[in-house]
Amino acid sequence: MSAASTAKNVGDGNGDKKQTEGIEKAGTPAEEKVSSPLPPSSSSSSRRSSRSASSRQSSKRKKPSSPVVVATTTATTASSSSNDNSKRARRRSSRSNGRSSSRSGANSQQDKRKSSAAAENIEQEEEDEEPAKVQRSPPVFLLTGLTDEEKGKLEKKVSSIGGSVISKFSVREIGRCTHIVTDKVRRTKKFLAALSSCRHVVKASFINDSHKKGRWLEEEPYWVKDSAAERKWRFKLLESLAHKEEFLEGKTFFQTSSVLPSLSDMSLIVSCAGGRMVKSAPKSFAENTFILSCVDDINKTQVKKLQRLGYAIYDKELILTGVLRQKWLLPDEESALVLQHADGAVASSSSSSSKAPTKPNSRAKRRRRR
Repeated sequence: MSAASTAKNVGDGNGDKKQTEGIEKAGTPAEEKVSSPLPPSSSSSSRRSSRSASSRQSSKRKKPSSPVVVATTTATTASSSSNDNSKRARRRSSRSNGRSSSRSGANSQQDKRKSSAAAENIEQEEEDEEPAKVQRSPPVFLLTGLTDEEKGKLEKKVSSIGGSVISKFSVREIGRCTHIVTDKVRRTKKFLAALSSCRHVVKASFINDSHKKGRWLEEEPYWVKDSAAERKWRFKLLESLAHKEEFLEGKTFFQTSSVLPSLSDMSLIVSCAGGRMVKSAPKSFAENTFILSCVDDINKTQVKKLQRLGYAIYDKELILTGVLRQKWLLPDEESALVLQHADGAVASSSSSSSKAPTKPNSRAKRRRRR
């Protein structure tokens, strides 16, 4: 072989070596490299065949690794996706739990707010109710048994702390009375008329002390106590003040001319207790009508006529003592109150009327003839 061909072969071998190294660098792993290059003396065909064989071997070795990598990648992807899903599920559950807990917390807080608001409302209502118990309507006073100077001073004090004093003695005005101011029990027109509507009978010091404090005080320390009058008229003042009923309601009264108090005064007393006074004597017997008289009038013609109509004649104490006790006295006090029975008959034990007249017996007729 000539020197030129040998040089060519040597050049070709170097080129092939570079090409082979490029292939190795491109795709062949370092551990799978050919241990030594082909000898320079081998032909180009043998080099090509060796290159193709090595490429086949490398391809064969590469083929098994690709499914494993794909499977591993798939598994990794699947596991990562499952992990992501589980993480998402955990996040969702944690969010839902957080929302539910927040909702429950919000509900509990709302319930607490409602309960606290309800408690506050109850407390507010109780606070509102407490002043309602302490709060009282302005008192209305009736002054009796006092001098004009004393009355003038008391009226100014009453008006300065929120109250009023009765000046017109009508049934309507006296019906507004809440307090009688006096020093003892008095059987006057004012006292008896107001007793049917008032709640307290107090001393004048009640107004004076209340004026000093600037507010109305409790009445109990200032109650009038008159044990002598209570023994005389057989009544209890506190019990009478507790019984506020129009015990004369539905009853009509007529009094003869000499009876005191006068017709106008007695009419006021009776009307405040729910009854009615008439000026003219009845011309016939009527249920629930009663005749009041006195010793000075008992033998008068008018009284005799009323007796013949069937009326029993009663003492004025049927009204006056009855008002003090705030109680209808018949029939319990019948015997003590009757001045004259109906002509020829015994007075009725009924609380509402007297018995109708009966015919006088023959002995009574003979006495009249004599």
